[in-house]
Amino acid sequence: MRIVGLTSRRHEGAVAVAAADRLLGACAEERVTRVRSDGSCGGWPDAAFALLRERHLSSGPVTRWVVADDAATEPLPPW
Repeated sequence: MRIVGLTSRRHEGAVAVAAADRLLGACAEERVTRVRSDGSCGGWPDAAFALLRERHLSSGPVTRWVVADDAATEPLPPW
């Protein structure tokens, strides 16, 4: 079971991946793109998700998505 958590599109973007009762990884968008406060201009944290997907999601599908803040009313990204 893989759970992916996302921050909202209106804040600094970040992603976390957990499996059962264990955190596998977490990454802020600005750490991957090297642009301060990246992800705060209306975009999902695509680069951070790509990094975590490569490292932590190859062994199983995502079974649950968790979205923080008020982005829960918006459509999820197409990954």
